[in-house]
Amino acid sequence: MEGERIQDRGIGMEPEFLTTDTVQGYAPLDQYLMGFRPDGDVPDTLFYVTNYSPNVWPVLHPLRGVGFDGTRNFVTIGDVIQAMGRRTPDYTVAQRHFRFAFILVVAQGSQPSAADLAQIDTYRQQFEPFYLLASSHNATADTTLKRSMQISLSPAGGVVAGTATTAGITFQTPPAAAMRIQLQAPNGYASVPPSVDVPAGAAGVSFPVAGVKAGVEEVQATPSDAAYETAFARVQVADASLLKLVPVSVPGSVAVELTDANNLTYSGARIVASLDSGGSVSPPAALTDAQGRAVFQWTPGTAPINTLVLALDGAPSVSAKFVAGSAAPLITAVVNSASFAPGIAPGTLETIFGYNLAGGKVLLSGTALPLLYVSDGQINFYVPQDAPQGPATVTVVTPSGIEADASVNLAAVAPGIFGGAVTGGTLQIYCTGLGPTQAGGAQQTVLTPTVFIGAVPVAPIASGLWQGIPGLYQVVVTLPDGIAPGPQPVMLSVDLAHSNPVTIVVP
Repeated sequence: MEGERIQDRGIGMEPEFLTTDTVQGYAPLDQYLMGFRPDGDVPDTLFYVTNYSPNVWPVLHPLRGVGFDGTRNFVTIGDVIQAMGRRTPDYTVAQRHFRFAFILVVAQGSQPSAADLAQIDTYRQQFEPFYLLASSHNATADTTLKRSMQISLSPAGGVVAGTATTAGITFQTPPAAAMRIQLQAPNGYASVPPSVDVPAGAAGVSFPVAGVKAGVEEVQATPSDAAYETAFARVQVADASLLKLVPVSVPGSVAVELTDANNLTYSGARIVASLDSGGSVSPPAALTDAQGRAVFQWTPGTAPINTLVLALDGAPSVSAKFVAGSAAPLITAVVNSASFAPGIAPGTLETIFGYNLAGGKVLLSGTALPLLYVSDGQINFYVPQDAPQGPATVTVVTPSGIEADASVNLAAVAPGIFGGAVTGGTLQIYCTGLGPTQAGGAQQTVLTPTVFIGAVPVAPIASGLWQGIPGLYQVVVTLPDGIAPGPQPVMLSVDLAHSNPVTIVVP
């Protein structure tokens, strides 16, 4: 993104801040965001400068040797993770090998000169060593023009320790002659055969990958034909401490997906089923497929509450529980309380629809949430502003202790409109899901929404919490000239997320 390295010369120095270097490579924060480093490798010395001197125009960068004064604002990597969620996939399995192409665009009907071709080839050759240095030797760039050869596990895949899965190698252009591919798993966490042979004309070939012990392996496939690229895949060999079983929707069936915090899928793992009451389940055990899924057919018994538990064979802590019956709680939807559409974010008012919810409490990934309304079929709740973004689980716990779960994904914003009213020449919109608010009594939103009245975008004159009520926002706009009286559709947009439309009446 270009930019400068800013030196803080100390309070009392004039100027206090000085730009010292321009683009030199990927900084530790860049590399964390790229998946090359853990968060612990990002120093707690990050800062940005506000209230800077009027002689500085931020768009004129990168520039070296520019001095200015201003206010230093510290940022920690913890602040970044709190605001944006964890880097997924993280540095353990994120892609580290990349192929780049350089394309020269010329005027239609013309041909590039030899000098131009030589220049772009110089860029191509020099980019590989530059990228290695810029990434602190944490990633590589390949700029050669070779034929594609892909490993199915690429850029990352998973295998359970003590089990095996099948990986594949595919070619966009099948080899004209028989070819041998040397396989390596140098870290000792997984094992692969030393080589695999590809017949002439074959579109692909498969080979086994066995999980030896928990850790991250980098599988490398090197073809004997140098016209094809060398392929890489990072393989997470996982034990029970890393794995989770997540219910997934498969019509007419009960299904789970074996995955982890990096959203990798694990195929070839044995999932066993058990019942605590009558009824039946088929099959009694199933292997996860290429998507990491295992599917079962469950017929609950006649008891008021029937429970089915699916668990990873040999690791009962990696499990998912399903409850059915006339007294069992069930979540049918988790939606925005204003729009009744899917979408959840910190600072949002949300609604659970379902059955047998009366008296229940709501947990978000194990943390109790404030409730606004509870009935047998509906619960309204508030998601606190400090709730982390990313995948989470909404759980309803009934007074009897029976739980019902639903998987959600917290976004930065989830705008929804309850309604609006016109007073004089202004429109007040009452809504939720507009994101964080600034510190202070006004509690204005950090992100400024755009209001659309019909097709006309309007900037608000105010946007913040209404009367300080958590989750309830008020956005005020001045009606633009030329708006026709009568019903008008209104919606708002925040950071490319759109609300539901409502109709207001312009007098």
